[in-house]
Amino acid sequence: MSLGWSVWPQGLTSRLVLVLVLVMTAQFLVAGLLISGDESKIQREDIGRRIAEQVTVAERLIESVPSGQRRELAQALSTQHLEFRLVDEPVSRAAGRQSEMLRYLEADIFAWEPSLQEAGLWIALEDRKELSLDSYLTGSVEIGDGSWLAFRTREPVTNWRWAAFTLLRVGLVAIVIFGTAAVLVRTLNRPLVRLAESASLIGTDARIHFDEKTGPRELRRVSEALNAMQDRVDDVLLQRTRALAAVGHDMRTPLARIRLRIARIEDRVEREAAEHDVEIMGHMLQELLEYFDTDDPAPRTRTDLASLCRTICDGFEDLGNPVGYSGPDRLIAQVHHVGLRRAIENLVDNAVDHGTSRGIVLRADDDMIRITVADNGPGIPEEEFQRLMRPFERMDKARGEANGGIGLGLAITARVAELHGGRLVLRNREPNGLAATIELPVCDEPSA
Repeated sequence: MSLGWSVWPQGLTSRLVLVLVLVMTAQFLVAGLLISGDESKIQREDIGRRIAEQVTVAERLIESVPSGQRRELAQALSTQHLEFRLVDEPVSRAAGRQSEMLRYLEADIFAWEPSLQEAGLWIALEDRKELSLDSYLTGSVEIGDGSWLAFRTREPVTNWRWAAFTLLRVGLVAIVIFGTAAVLVRTLNRPLVRLAESASLIGTDARIHFDEKTGPRELRRVSEALNAMQDRVDDVLLQRTRALAAVGHDMRTPLARIRLRIARIEDRVEREAAEHDVEIMGHMLQELLEYFDTDDPAPRTRTDLASLCRTICDGFEDLGNPVGYSGPDRLIAQVHHVGLRRAIENLVDNAVDHGTSRGIVLRADDDMIRITVADNGPGIPEEEFQRLMRPFERMDKARGEANGGIGLGLAITARVAELHGGRLVLRNREPNGLAATIELPVCDEPSA
């Protein structure tokens, strides 16, 4: 995976925040550098003006007194910002260092007091401590009697702390703005998140109404489009279901006539083969109609699930296929009775077809009811679980055709579980066999 994919976030909110952070960071860095540069310029001009004024005043005062008093007067003229002393020779230029900042400062001094340039003033920077970023100004100017007035600043003229403090202030402002922007972006993105969550339910049993009245204009238009799309999809599905159901019902009459004609076949072998084929066709037709019936379930009714499971077990036992039951003697729930019975019978049918031992286990807790049909058959590869719960999917096509199935048994069961707000869960047993569990959320109130 490339670095770009590992750093670039997946969520829209995270991407917007990241873009804002990058843009605003660049903006504040540039602003911080500009502000720091302006403050440095202001500070430099202030230092230049102060040095020019104090050196000029000191020079003139010293020249106005007798030579014997000049050294003492030079020391007396020192301030908290600038230290003066009278020397016989100019301070060596090798004592300091030159820099671009120093040239600007020199220009500021001469701009304030041009006479200092004529007096031979020079300045340099000196570092008084090792490993220190602070630099001090030193220099000298010639006095009329051939002596020199040396001076040096008591405070650093390249004070990096001002730049750091400026960047710190800008950084704190940036953090506050970043936090505010993140909250605002998250708030603005919340309707889009809700829209995505609701859109993910399209195609399920839930009918989602997207709000067309509130939110940004673009989201309202998307909501209108999604509502219209749902109407079109529902209309297409309804027409398809009605058409196929009508065909399925109409096919019953031709099948009944075929059965009557088959009964007149004298050859027993041919007659039994034809009857078997018609029986398979009838089973396929019934399975198809049952699948379509799940699209329009009857209202939920109060049902004793324990009694329902035992009744199903008794029905299969009457046909010579014993099915065990394990669970409470009584368990009342609001369910789609016909649909749930059909779903359980489909699971038991599969267990009878593929196992020699089968049973129904009913369990319930405060939140969920679980109906498990287990067998000791060969099981199903786990990678096939999801595929086999889709309509018209079979594990073994040839075996499905022999049993008269068209791959709707598990699809019907999964559909019924979804109508109850639950799901169908498949699990292989050890050492062999399959356990199919219908999970139903507990529902105390009847509903359509």
